[in-house]
Amino acid sequence: MGMPRHPSSASLPPAAPASPPLLRTCGSATSPQALLELIGDAWPSVPLAIGRIPCSGKRTPDEAEELLAKISRNHDDWNTPEPIPTPILNKSGLIELNDEDMREAKKSLKEKVGSAHLPADGTRGGILLFWNTDTYLVSDITIASFSITAKFTDRASNISWHLTTVYGPADNDRKLAFLNELVHIHSHISGAWMLIGDFNLILSDQDKNKRRVNRAWMRRFKHAVDSSFLREIKLVGRRYTWSNEQSDPTLVRLDRAFCNEEWDDLFQAAKLLPQASSMSDHCPLLLVQDITTRIPPRFRFESFWPLLQGYNAVVEQSWKSPCLLTNHFAVLDFKLKRLAKDLKAWAKNYVGDIRKQML
Repeated sequence: MGMPRHPSSASLPPAAPASPPLLRTCGSATSPQALLELIGDAWPSVPLAIGRIPCSGKRTPDEAEELLAKISRNHDDWNTPEPIPTPILNKSGLIELNDEDMREAKKSLKEKVGSAHLPADGTRGGILLFWNTDTYLVSDITIASFSITAKFTDRASNISWHLTTVYGPADNDRKLAFLNELVHIHSHISGAWMLIGDFNLILSDQDKNKRRVNRAWMRRFKHAVDSSFLREIKLVGRRYTWSNEQSDPTLVRLDRAFCNEEWDDLFQAAKLLPQASSMSDHCPLLLVQDITTRIPPRFRFESFWPLLQGYNAVVEQSWKSPCLLTNHFAVLDFKLKRLAKDLKAWAKNYVGDIRKQML
């Protein structure tokens, strides 16, 4: 007896109502119906959506490529008549439309959707990236071997950041090329950057429910993350994101999100929430910005700072600067806070350029 797909939304922790969604991932979009689940259920509340075209199981690589082209090419399949009305989520909630209304709704949706895709290639799956053109101006789209990278500018706030969505290879022969691609992308990114997708790699033993793990690839993955100065975005309410759906299932966390310091400063309360899906062996993820509480700017000490020129001078000057307090504990607290402020200013002006030079 196979393991059921990801549990219904009733068993998942509810998302806070004051957490506006930024992005949604879906494990796979193997049919127009799956695509409508990905896009239709997300729009218009989620301005960014990511899907994958797997080349496995009953679908051959050629069939997956044909589907990807069909879905991506002007979304023609959205305008085909359907004999049975399909539910679609709009700003008012879940409604059911007749055939004519459905065609008009899909046509309207099509006009608001921008897209990019990485075609499937042999045993490698493809990537679908969609965005709401009313929300984002998208530029600098780069299609690489395992990823899509693009610059997103919010039309309302004029804030810009880069997104890379990945589909890591399952076979070991190409994993090193995949990790090298991630490091290469980092070396060409300037400013806020977020990275999300199915990496087909794990970072630690806790990412798998069974003991057999490849520690060499764990180390290589961690090295790529560390050398790109990435921080992981927390997944709330779930340990694993993929199941092989057997009676004694293998559970693994393959899907994750990372960001650099600049992106983290823009979205300090970002987190990932698990979603339910009946069409994928991967758990869809919803990236939200929790605005229920105001979070003050955080100070993070980077372990490589003491190796850089100028670090010792900043620490010495800050620590020796006068302090008018007399209580020893108050003096220590004041100096530590001042040092954190001085190091943050130093890092902002100096460390950003050094990061590129250290690659």
